[in-house]
Order: sequence, then structure tokens, then C-alpha cells
Amino acid sequence: MSYQNMIDALALKMPKKIPRTEYSANTHWSLVSKVTGIPVTYQSEPSIQAFAMCAAHPDQVNMTGIYVTMISGLLAVFGWEMLLEGMGEDPDAFGGVANRYADWILQYFRALADSNAEVIMIHDDIVWTSGPFTNPSWYRKYVFPNYEKLFEPLHKAGKKILYTSDGTYTQFADDIAACGINGFVMEPTTDMEYIAKRFGKTHCFVGNADCRILTFGSKEDIRREVERCVNIGREYPGFVMAVGNHIPSNVPVDHAIYYNECYESLAYRS
Repeated sequence: MSYQNMIDALALKMPKKIPRTEYSANTHWSLVSKVTGIPVTYQSEPSIQAFAMCAAHPDQVNMTGIYVTMISGLLAVFGWEMLLEGMGEDPDAFGGVANRYADWILQYFRALADSNAEVIMIHDDIVWTSGPFTNPSWYRKYVFPNYEKLFEPLHKAGKKILYTSDGTYTQFADDIAACGINGFVMEPTTDMEYIAKRFGKTHCFVGNADCRILTFGSKEDIRREVERCVNIGREYPGFVMAVGNHIPSNVPVDHAIYYNECYESLAYRS
């Protein structure tokens, strides 16, 4: 995606062409080789792989971010078993642990605020595919108030904040928006149509084509999936097309290329 297209989308200026971003495609070596004509593998020299690096793409919006915001950070510290046990045995005591973690990780957010990146990706896997894994009231008491504290330095620095969670976080979309983000990034199980209708005039949103369709579906299926996403997003100024759960290396190369062809044929707003 071009720099200006994405900046316009983040600013809700309705770019003529729907911007696009993709995840993991840069390490789908067969796809990279097919598209670039350069034979690359995981063993290739970094200089050959540098097409995916910020310095090689001044015409794109390159961002930085964090993967251990709150829940993902606590998970990294405690692991699933201890995390769930703590939440279950004494939710408020573990909430105190969450508050102290937020105080500690705040230093990272202050560093992000001092960075030169215009856009900050906040990644926090707060749910499973089935939705919340603890009482929603716990999130509203111990996660989202800490988001507001952590995001404050970013707001003061004028950063655009994109929020990402794997899984199905539709239930918390309103809570997350209230924390002051600029955009939602989602996997296919989060209801992009709800987010578009609820926030499409005030926020950008990114997604949410399903890589399972790219992997196992027919070309007709792929076309329908791109049409589904574009039909939801086309009327909203901040829509960005993406495969919501990555383009991993098991996606057939011809399917990935056909997906791109479908996007290109539908990306321009009339």
C-alpha cells in the first residue's frame, strides 16, 4: 500500500484506492520468489530479504508497536495455567498484579511515544476464538482502564494507535474504542460489519479476509471473500484490506496471487 493511501485512511479522508496490508507474506518464500523473480529462502542473506524492511519501503507506512500490552504481557510472565488460576482463585488480587504490570510496562509506551513512528500497533490477545476467557467485568476493571493510562503518552505525542487482538473481541469493541484508539485490526472471527457500522465514520479498521479460504477454498470462494470484505468497507473512509489471520507459507502461491488480483480489481472506489 502506498504511504499516502494509508495516511489518508488513518485520517479518514477516503482514499480513492482502498489501502492494503498483509502479515507473514514476506516470509512465504515461494510467493516472494514468484512475485519478485528473486530466488529467496529462509537462508537468504538479510540484504536479499530487506525488501520487507522499513528502509527499503519509504513509500509505505512503517510502524512500530508492542505485543505484551496487558493480557499478552501477563501471559508471557505467568503462562496460561497460572494466569487462569490467578484470575479464578482471586480475581481482585490478580487484578492488582495486572495494575502493577501496567505500571511497569508504561516505560515501554513512553519510549514508543518518543519514537519517530507515526503509527503504533498495540497488540494484546485479550480473547480466544470463542470470546472472553474470564468474566468481562474483570477486563472492564483491570484491562481497559490501564489501556487509557498506557495510551496517554501516545496521544500526547500525536501517534495514531491501531489496536489488534487475535480471536473474537466483538464484545469489547466499544470498550476498546473508548480507550482512545484510532483503528481496529481484527481476525476473521471478529465481526467487521459491526465495527464498520458502529465506528466506520470515526475509526479506521483493518481486515478481515480468512486465510483458511485462501488455503482450502476455490478461486470462486476467494473472490467471494474479497468481495465480502470490500462490500463492508468500501463506504467507510478508513477501511484497509487485509487477510486477518496472515498469509502463511501453506497458502498455495496461485491462490495468494489470485487473491491479489481480486483485490486490485475491486480496490478503486468509483
